[in-house]
Amino acid sequence: MKKIVLTGGPGAGKTSALPLLKKKLEDAGVEAGILTETATEVLAENISPDTVGLYCFQKEIFERQIRKESEWVDQKPELLLLDRGLGDHEVYLGKGLYKRLLQEERMQDDEINSRYDGVVIMETSAALGCYKQQENNALRLEDDEQARKLDELFVQVWRNHPHTIRIPACSSFEDKVEHVFQAVCLLSGIEFLDVVDDRGEPTGQMVSRTYAHANKVMHRTSHVWFLREREEKLEVLLQMRSYTKSSFPGQYDISSAGHIPAGSSYRTSAVREIKEELGIDVLEAELVECMDRKVIWDDRFFGREFHDRQISKVFYVVKDVDEDVFRLQKEEVDHVRWMDLEECIDAVIKHTIPNCIAVEELESVKSTYEKAKRKKGL
Repeated sequence: MKKIVLTGGPGAGKTSALPLLKKKLEDAGVEAGILTETATEVLAENISPDTVGLYCFQKEIFERQIRKESEWVDQKPELLLLDRGLGDHEVYLGKGLYKRLLQEERMQDDEINSRYDGVVIMETSAALGCYKQQENNALRLEDDEQARKLDELFVQVWRNHPHTIRIPACSSFEDKVEHVFQAVCLLSGIEFLDVVDDRGEPTGQMVSRTYAHANKVMHRTSHVWFLREREEKLEVLLQMRSYTKSSFPGQYDISSAGHIPAGSSYRTSAVREIKEELGIDVLEAELVECMDRKVIWDDRFFGREFHDRQISKVFYVVKDVDEDVFRLQKEEVDHVRWMDLEECIDAVIKHTIPNCIAVEELESVKSTYEKAKRKKGL
């Protein structure tokens, strides 16, 4: 379960944004939960700094939130959005009392940071001079000036968290929610894909990669074949999939392939994937388009159904690179090897090498390369 904190000064809009974010995530196939702000619950019970003192008030909130976070562990949504994190207490208590609180709770600063995968810090509407008009929580204690000061303090108390994104104040709340949504997607590490039609054109909807493969959703991938000429023969680079892969471990495959993230293009994604998997720099202009291939197949891995529905754009790139020059992403690629293209096509057809290669891609690459060569008069 990924845990992302939404925080910031009062009037930042985090509480209002949370249900909208949850809906956007669930529309994209991500199971999301919300841990509501504990301070509001405590204030509603007439427990406040005026009735019990500031330290006891914050301590009550702190301990309740720990219990609430623990309760979510058993529910295990894919993503949990939190209306404030435990580190926020330093803003209200100051460093001295906050340190005392951590000592009493037997916790360290790094433990607080490690509880959360990311922190989104939303700037308060007071930055736009409209805090009083937008603030609708009658239990709030801060005025406009205090809200602005608190806003900056939240940035400071989370400065040591390795994954924070600050969202500036925005006159359009809809735009602000979209910015927060993009930040949550980035911090959670959940891969989102554009839903596409049968021509590979995005429909405007996006879903998580997990959802796409569980629900037969058409999406996009890029397939890039590396070619080189040696002794008047054309060779193709094969990668062997890592033995830890859930699908087709230890099988020879495309030189480099990957899903197209939502909002990206085939070529941009392809060169990024090449860099990640093979450690080689390729320019988008070097990619030669060969074909679009619709992939439809169903399987089962580790007891779970897997449905692949993709439009794959197939490219080749000419790169005469020795095998030991590649810097492989070991989680994805066990090793690479150059192979005579004609021999490779024959081996794929006869399955004399372990592979998950579509022979029509190799044939298209060969045909496109030969046409380009003839056109150049070579």
